[in-house]
Amino acid sequence: MNYTIDLPEKNAGKLRKTLDPYLAVATRAGRTGGTGRGTSRAAQPARSNRDQNQAIREWAAKNGYEVSERGRIPTTIVEAFHAKR
Repeated sequence: MNYTIDLPEKNAGKLRKTLDPYLAVATRAGRTGGTGRGTSRAAQPARSNRDQNQAIREWAAKNGYEVSERGRIPTTIVEAFHAKR
């Protein structure tokens, strides 16, 4: 992480001296590299997602699940769909 603090040199030195022991044993946290925008999975085209959601909704309706025509599909239904394929 990088920060900028506007301090006179005398106070900046004091701050560095105070933080040095902590920074010496600290570990880096958070995202590394890249643009700062990570994704947990490869991006798929929106059309592909819509097609898959439609297939899940059709499968769910045929198999006795109640699922709305719009909105988020419950995880239990998505998991059941993938388990049966």
